[in-house]
Amino acid sequence: MFENLTLEQIKLKLKNNEFITRKKNGKSDVWQNFLEITDLENNFIGYVLCKNCGQICTYSQKSGTSHLLRHSCASSSKQSKITTFLPKQSIPSNIKELTINKLVRDGFKEFSQEMINIGAKFGQIQVDDLFSHPTTISRNVIKEAEKIKSNLTTKLNPIFQTVGGAFTTDM
Repeated sequence: MFENLTLEQIKLKLKNNEFITRKKNGKSDVWQNFLEITDLENNFIGYVLCKNCGQICTYSQKSGTSHLLRHSCASSSKQSKITTFLPKQSIPSNIKELTINKLVRDGFKEFSQEMINIGAKFGQIQVDDLFSHPTTISRNVIKEAEKIKSNLTTKLNPIFQTVGGAFTTDM
């Protein structure tokens, strides 16, 4: 009768109090983390609910609890990950500025070498912690292009005034 229900239907019936959960008194330790789902007359419907993450799993005495023991949910892990004890590296703003300058003004080799040097100094870091926002980088590229254009204009202007001429770039 209940085996044709979808997980969404079971969730809806639990929400509408058409199904209830109860503690199962079984020998396995798995029952510390799971509740049986029953109808209002306490008839087991073949599904259990994880107390930690709310996932609904199938269960029958024939299949046993081994698949329930293999169930892993993020909230059931009470042990902290080792990375939570490591200090988070903060990248100084002058290093971020240096990164932008290498990216904008210098070649790929110099930029890559700077990335290797930063990695050696600060260890493994997230790239988002190192780079500024893309808009900041593009503004710096535009500023650098304007500087180069201004310097080139200053150098070529006297030549064009004496000799005349023009130039164009193909892009």
